[in-house]
Amino acid sequence: MYVKHYMTKNVVTIDYDATISEAVSLMEETNVHRIPVMKGDKLVGIITDGNIQKASPSKATSLSIHEINYLLSKCTVADYMTKNVVTCSADLLLEEAVEIMKTKKVSCLPVLEDGKLTGIITETDMFEAFTDLLGFNEKGSSRITVDIREDKLGVLARLTSLTKASGVNIINVGVYREQTPLQVVIRVNSLEIDGLLKALADDDFKVSHVLKNE
Repeated sequence: MYVKHYMTKNVVTIDYDATISEAVSLMEETNVHRIPVMKGDKLVGIITDGNIQKASPSKATSLSIHEINYLLSKCTVADYMTKNVVTCSADLLLEEAVEIMKTKKVSCLPVLEDGKLTGIITETDMFEAFTDLLGFNEKGSSRITVDIREDKLGVLARLTSLTKASGVNIINVGVYREQTPLQVVIRVNSLEIDGLLKALADDDFKVSHVLKNE
């Protein structure tokens, strides 16, 4: 799974000399919380909700709304944008992009190809990728959590053999090693799984949870 498969390609951008008021209006119109800032065709920064809050007067201010709007109309995006933008390439693995976000403590990554802005990937895009990876939105599928008492060679081979013998196909597999016992979560392409559940029990597998997505 690569950044290019989940990034937003039609990126909402704003010019570096636009006003903060214009940035606020653009965010409201497009329902975004962060906008890459451009100078010509070059990415020079990013403006976010947080940047705009810093530009806005305190809620305790005695200024009227008209005075506040006047002040914001005099401040430019270039004055408050984040200038050292963390970026990535479209061919980066999603796991690598997540690690960059965690390390750099950013919520999005503009995507550059040959110095040109071609997309943006955000935390929301990562959540979508996560649900796709686990097949959560697959209608007519079943999610089966199997507790593995002993993590040893051939466990997954046994599970896949049982699913094949039961006439169902595995869509997704997830292995969770952070808890005891270890858990393997499989999603199969059927709601009719009684035969598979019986086969798992007969082979001494413990099924701890079943969720059907009808």
